[in-house]
Amino acid sequence: MEARFDPFGARASAFGESGGCRPEALARLERLSGLGAWCHDPKGGQVRASAQVYEVLGLSPDIDLDLETVLARFVSPKARQLLLDRLAALSAGGAQAAKARPPSLPLSFDATIATPAGQLRRVRLRAEVDGGASGTGCVIGTLRDVTHENRDRQRLWQAANIDDLTGLANQRWFQRRLQLALNEGTALALVLLDLDGFAQMSDQLGAVQSDAVLREIAERLSGLVGDEGMVARIAGEEFVLMRAGPDTDDLAQALADGAFAALEEPFSIAASAGFALHAAAGMATSPTDAKDSEGLMRCLRQALAEVKQMGPLTHAAFLRGPTRARFEARREAIAFVLAAAKEGRVRAYYQPKVSFATGQVVAHEALARIIGRDGKVSGPEQWGAALDDVDCARHVDAAVLQAVLDDLKRDAGRLHRVGVNFSEHSLRCPVFADRLLQEIAARGLVPDLIEVEVIETVLVGERMQPLSQGFARLRAAGIRIALDDFGTGFASLSHLRDLPIDRIKLDKSFVLGLGADARNAPILRAIIELAHALGLETVAEGVETEEAVAFLRALNCGEGQGYHFGMAQPFEALPSLNV
Repeated sequence: MEARFDPFGARASAFGESGGCRPEALARLERLSGLGAWCHDPKGGQVRASAQVYEVLGLSPDIDLDLETVLARFVSPKARQLLLDRLAALSAGGAQAAKARPPSLPLSFDATIATPAGQLRRVRLRAEVDGGASGTGCVIGTLRDVTHENRDRQRLWQAANIDDLTGLANQRWFQRRLQLALNEGTALALVLLDLDGFAQMSDQLGAVQSDAVLREIAERLSGLVGDEGMVARIAGEEFVLMRAGPDTDDLAQALADGAFAALEEPFSIAASAGFALHAAAGMATSPTDAKDSEGLMRCLRQALAEVKQMGPLTHAAFLRGPTRARFEARREAIAFVLAAAKEGRVRAYYQPKVSFATGQVVAHEALARIIGRDGKVSGPEQWGAALDDVDCARHVDAAVLQAVLDDLKRDAGRLHRVGVNFSEHSLRCPVFADRLLQEIAARGLVPDLIEVEVIETVLVGERMQPLSQGFARLRAAGIRIALDDFGTGFASLSHLRDLPIDRIKLDKSFVLGLGADARNAPILRAIIELAHALGLETVAEGVETEEAVAFLRALNCGEGQGYHFGMAQPFEALPSLNV
């Protein structure tokens, strides 16, 4: 058997003669680096290799190597053929071609091999033609075991691109895949899915079981897009689905419908039984809705936001037609409100509440109004869509409260008790109750001058729990809580019994409809009688006629509010009204 290939050759001998490194020392360096050297003679087919090459391939150093033996270790047949073709192309030009080849551009090839013992390794092979002055035309190169390096790279890639909880793509990888598809001009259907009710489910199940539900959701959604599509988890309860196809509108709708159906199926986590998990979806297609990734994501999010505003009967929509018109109107309203808040043009107007028993004004409700730059006064009918925006809602709440407290400081006797509406965004602030009491105290006012008016959706179901403690502090200080627009929302009889409220305000639709629908009268009678039995005070909204006054007075309703008693006016214009 011929001697093993010495990769260091004459150079090692020269080092030895000068007292430097010996060949065996250089061989140890080769082992330390994991880099082996080899030489292939295309004419004879032989492969000569250093001991480290044998070590990487898992072969006995007693075996004579040829190219076929080396290629047999490659796991993928495609990789074998590709390497064979590249080596053939590299050696086809001979030494002259190699001389013209830039030394910085050798053949470089990564592949997976299997040792005879069955161990899988990732290797990197580099090669070029030995075309120097003493070159033979052989292909020379190196072989290195990069298994650990490759695993580290994979871990880093996975940490950067994969959601560690669900195993889905994360925001970063999704954006890269989306951009790649757009660069190629691919027609795409996209769906942005937001889970509704998952936070409540998570609170009840705990982190471990709710995480298991998320993994099951991820698995179900993955089955909708096929091998060529993608599902990514881009936020805690947000998923995006993407597929390419010819009929992108139909494809997007099919993805959304499939996602909704997948969520309706029971989950394998037994404790999740009984929880209703719904979703809303925004849809977009490329190139119809946008041709760039930023534009598509903007369309998805805006469409999703509109779907959430449409109510439970709408689950998915594109940002087109009426949906886009509503979005544009909301955007304009938001800009209008933010500008007014910044310029101090949000004011409190007061509508009186009159006692049916005495005919005297006993309270007012503070209503938000905006004074336009042209001096025109507008109300929520023009810009109420903006109050779904957190910043807008909080700015309006704060401005109205400040105006009310300042006016009470000026003449509390003129206003009596003032009902102030607060958005859910403000009410859910952890320090809402403390700040309200501090603001009242800072002006030397007593808390019972203020009544907090809240809508039913704030107080029912799971939404109530985080607010209970704050409402308890407010009521203990003397502030009353009124349930606004009662009768048209979600409050049930048990809510009237259990909610932390002092007064209910009957929705104006019942009062305004007294003459149009005979059923409204018994409804009002039943609600007022029930409120009396539960010790709750009552206020009827929408009182516009003397007939309504007489009817409500006969039912012993406590207070009335509406155009019959007066429209909302600024503090300076408030009259003293009697029935």
